[in-house]
Amino acid sequence: MQSNVEAPTAGGPVVLEDGGPDGCPARVALRLALAVGAVVFIWSMILSAFLGAHPGAPLLRSNDALFSLDVSSRTTRLTTFSFSTTHPLMGTAWAVIGWTLRRGLGLFMEDRQAAVVGCRIIMAATMAIAWGALFYVARRLGASLSRLLVLLPVSLLFTANTIAVLPDVYGLSMFTLSLTVLPMALDWSGSRKLWFLLLVVFLSSGTTLTNGILPMLLLVYETRRQGYLTWAWCRRHSRPLLAILAAVVLTLAVTGKTLFRRATEGDTVLNRHWNLTLVKEPTHAALHLLMGLTYPAVGPETLEWGEGSKVSYSLWHLDQYGLFSGLAAAVWTALLAMCLTVFFRDRKLSAFGFALAAWYLFNVLFYNLWGNEFFLYSINWSWAIVLVLLVGSRKLPVKVLAPAAAVICVGQVVTIVAIARAVAALG
Repeated sequence: MQSNVEAPTAGGPVVLEDGGPDGCPARVALRLALAVGAVVFIWSMILSAFLGAHPGAPLLRSNDALFSLDVSSRTTRLTTFSFSTTHPLMGTAWAVIGWTLRRGLGLFMEDRQAAVVGCRIIMAATMAIAWGALFYVARRLGASLSRLLVLLPVSLLFTANTIAVLPDVYGLSMFTLSLTVLPMALDWSGSRKLWFLLLVVFLSSGTTLTNGILPMLLLVYETRRQGYLTWAWCRRHSRPLLAILAAVVLTLAVTGKTLFRRATEGDTVLNRHWNLTLVKEPTHAALHLLMGLTYPAVGPETLEWGEGSKVSYSLWHLDQYGLFSGLAAAVWTALLAMCLTVFFRDRKLSAFGFALAAWYLFNVLFYNLWGNEFFLYSINWSWAIVLVLLVGSRKLPVKVLAPAAAVICVGQVVTIVAIARAVAALG
């Protein structure tokens, strides 16, 4: 049977050869994305309420109650105007949305309640857009509707989603990072893709400085693929490039010393969170590397109690898994391995795949040197795991996916319930 999927063009989307039984036009994929987005929005609101995101609950009484999240202070920052060096857009651009929701909801409820509900709406909306983008791309790249529907519950029940739905910078970061996948499947000209990726660089780095690295990598790749930033192009535009370089060097020379001193001297965020796990406990760092693709999807049901009132996965151990979560983690690992094989064997996706791999390795390295809890930062790549799962499932039979998804979902539910109970027990 002849497929009606169009061959990829230089400026068009990457469409795999087996693009579904009848191919998937953009309009059909968009309808799926909108439906998935609606489901994800509702689920996110339910999950955040289930975890106790309401005034007076442990999550809102103090920071660090769950996975070192700053839910209490970030709820205020998302709904009032402030400035942060590491998260410059959070108290400015994002706060415009939060402040508007807070004022609007404040007509019907107490101010603090309005702030919390407004933040939950922001997190649910950003997660809905992120998941809609992932499912849109997967459908356009050949994953059948039946496979995507089977895997939808698995993606919704990711343990890392307990971070994404709560008011903090991490869910916003996941949203901006997930936008990097859209140029893979959109019928855009080369210049539109470049401008879009430039916008994603701004949003990602503005939300969290280090998160601009991935979209920047893809922007550089796309510009070179379109004939820019080659040696010949640089020689032709040497004068403006040298002027830009001189301006950057001059700016760093004038401000660099002051910024470095402010960042490294005294009780700063940078100094406060050096953990040096890679140096002090290399076995734990190695376990983070190996299990960093499993914990975000199926975390263990056994949590640790840190100093004070804190629920954590601070040090990862395989014996943290119980019967259900352990079985689910084992099945998940096997399923992900098959999906990774399909994803990385496709030459059309190789550049994006290697960018994702580099992004994952950077996060593992960086957060094993700096950061207060490794699992907290897994949100930076959990969306990429979902993408690999969805796209990689296109060559796996549904009769394999369905039972695997059922087993995984049972373990995921057990873990989420355990997390909610642990937070509630903080009293």
